[in-house]
Amino acid sequence: MEEMAKMEEKGGEDWTDEKKAEYERKVTGKILAAAWKGSRYEIQSVLRDVCDKVLNDKNVKMEKRIERAQALVLAGTIYQKAERDPDEEGDYMAFESLMAEAQMKKGKDEKKDEKKTKKDEPAAHHHHHLHHDHKPETSEKV
Repeated sequence: MEEMAKMEEKGGEDWTDEKKAEYERKVTGKILAAAWKGSRYEIQSVLRDVCDKVLNDKNVKMEKRIERAQALVLAGTIYQKAERDPDEEGDYMAFESLMAEAQMKKGKDEKKDEKKTKKDEPAAHHHHHLHHDHKPETSEKV
């Protein structure tokens, strides 16, 4: 956000409405991706804790815990078969495209950083290690 404010202050021909909209989209995608990752982590954590409690409660007989495990499998199967409401498909697609764009740009930025790092490293830092215990593969099945 600070970067956007600086670019807007700087203004000039480079800061067009299109550039501003692109930047806002990129930032929105990053925010959504971060919020989604945090939410997903929280949900997984709570589910893990609940399952551990429900399945490992020593105050409950083993037969009952087995029934609970079977119920969890059934619930999981139902969740896996869940589908989107076609009326809301457009909303999901907009959300997913924003996140995908943010991830793609993140990937490109990381690749640029890798190339810079490799370019800046002296050749002496590249070592090839040979493993003498490596056995060549054969077509025989053991």
